[in-house]
Amino acid sequence: MRALNILMLLALFLSCTKPPIPAVQEKDDEQKTEVEQPMPPDRGDDNSSEPNTSSMKISIKAGGKTATATLVKNSATDKLREILSKGPLTYTSSGNGFETYGDIGQALPTSNENITAATGDILLYASRYICIFWGANTYSYTRLGRIEGLSADELKYMLEGTVSIDIILNP
Repeated sequence: MRALNILMLLALFLSCTKPPIPAVQEKDDEQKTEVEQPMPPDRGDDNSSEPNTSSMKISIKAGGKTATATLVKNSATDKLREILSKGPLTYTSSGNGFETYGDIGQALPTSNENITAATGDILLYASRYICIFWGANTYSYTRLGRIEGLSADELKYMLEGTVSIDIILNP
């Protein structure tokens, strides 16, 4: 009887220590393969470091200064181009220490993403507010474009406080 108990314990021990069933192992390998494969590189979505830019240029006039910006290609900038094709867009903008923002009086389509704004970024907030940054902020925005060739100090000097902003479509 004692020999039978030892054999049963040995059988139980061996059944608990045998390798996993191959089908389960293959499934685990598939899951690991999926996780370990690198993500494809960004292809110019609104939040990438190299946004999908168009050749559409605009001028932004404020505080007696003019800046040139390149717009990205998306539904918001398509609508903005349609608006600007009828003439300049003028609105009043206010600042808060790292950006200026103003209600443009009409809604643009949105494709909001979590974006960390940087100097020169032009972003859309809540479909009606154009924000131009000289500092950094992370929030949910739709990317519109980027001002070229001005430093943070130059943008702050141009845009700080309550200012009238004119946006003009360049030929």
